[in-house]
Amino acid sequence: MKFVPNIGEFFINLGSDRSNSGRNWQSRTKRNHNYSDLDQFVGRLPKQIVVYTDEPIRNENFDKVLLLKGQKYIEEDSMLRKIMQKEMTDHSRQIQAKLSNNKMKQDKSWRILESVDVRSLLITCSKAISVNNHPLAKELISEIRKYSSPHGDWSQRLAYYFVDGLEARLTGTSNEIYHKLVPQNLTVTEFLKVYHMYRVASPCRGTLVYFANQTILNNISKQTEKVHIINYGIMKGFQWPAFFEHFTTWEGFPPKIRMTIIEVPEPGLCPRRKVELIGRRMEDYAKSFNVPFEYEAIVSEWQNVEVEDLKIANDEVVIVTCLVHSEKLSDEAVHANSPRDIFLNNIRKIKPRIFIHVAFNGPNNSPYFPHRFRAALSLYSSFFEMLDSNLPRGNLERLIIEKHFLMPAAINAIAFEGPNRVERPETYRHWHARKLRAGLVPLPVDPKIKKDVINFVQEHYHKEFVVEDDNGWLLLGWKGRILYGFTTWKASEM
Repeated sequence: MKFVPNIGEFFINLGSDRSNSGRNWQSRTKRNHNYSDLDQFVGRLPKQIVVYTDEPIRNENFDKVLLLKGQKYIEEDSMLRKIMQKEMTDHSRQIQAKLSNNKMKQDKSWRILESVDVRSLLITCSKAISVNNHPLAKELISEIRKYSSPHGDWSQRLAYYFVDGLEARLTGTSNEIYHKLVPQNLTVTEFLKVYHMYRVASPCRGTLVYFANQTILNNISKQTEKVHIINYGIMKGFQWPAFFEHFTTWEGFPPKIRMTIIEVPEPGLCPRRKVELIGRRMEDYAKSFNVPFEYEAIVSEWQNVEVEDLKIANDEVVIVTCLVHSEKLSDEAVHANSPRDIFLNNIRKIKPRIFIHVAFNGPNNSPYFPHRFRAALSLYSSFFEMLDSNLPRGNLERLIIEKHFLMPAAINAIAFEGPNRVERPETYRHWHARKLRAGLVPLPVDPKIKKDVINFVQEHYHKEFVVEDDNGWLLLGWKGRILYGFTTWKASEM
């Protein structure tokens, strides 16, 4: 039963707090505009990376958030959690004081509002849209908007964005609302602040970094001379500074790390912009920790990259990582070989020493809209409730997380169909079955990693976060809903 979602009654709480607890961080910038338009036609990056952005490569804020520094950052994050929990407790007491007011309790309109089940309204609206009952759908959308707000409690916030998705599906304005939510102009410094706040609120990112980095370190030794890490999806490269930092305690000389990044092209005239900047940042961190490092990037759809493109050498220890983002691979069931299956088959052909996969556990891949809507509502209810329990309602980074990182994926599942639906998360059990079919073999969860993760979560985070393991997967969840699955595999001997 621990894998069954537990949403609760999803009833409206009218209290809200619009205070802003965000902070402005300063950053240094470097300028280099030596960029050729012809570069956009080249898939593989040159050895000398050209930077053409005003964003910083590295500064003190990057070091504070991304490096371990003797675990000092954990203590600072814990202090920040206590401050925010006090702020939320004080706000909750204010709401309870209002609720205990006899006049408010006797107010008829208050009794009506506090009993509205927004979840039922959203589901009924989705059913009306699925059968083309537009008059009823419009009436329900108008009703839901009365009880939704981007600044309210978690259910009001979720309803605010979900009703936008329903209206976009109804009116055919899906592209317009989706592009408003995607964080196209968010700088890497702004993203760093959001990343930090999400790490304070949730153990998901910290667990991801520890699981991946420690698994890599467990699979190389002081006798290892060359390591080739093939990384599908770079995620701003925030994982790797702490990885290089581990070699400060390495016995002997660190191995030569060769990293090949496989990333989809960015839209616009500069499809390689992100990977160029990330490459410079990783080179800087590797150099500061005296780690021999070579970086290349292939800008292409994942399924189009062949084993020969990776130029794997016989004397390298090959490790493949895919940390989330696999849900962006399309999966049209009508095709015998979907991009997801091609991707996994290519990993089997690579024959890495270990394949590290972190999956976003979302059952949102149904082709039937009403089922997909209910699954998305259940999944994102957990995320919004988790943020509501760990971050103040007026926190600026929380607003950005909800609007620009959670909701684009949800809106894509709600308002789009066919090839336009680029977010297709599926459960870790579905991924498990896919990998078995592709000729991969699951490895057991490392007992020490599991123990460390459990201790980390229990010591520093909300009691409702849970860590379990199932059939080779280390699972991290909130109130019975599994949010992420962490797992390792190898190619079968065929």
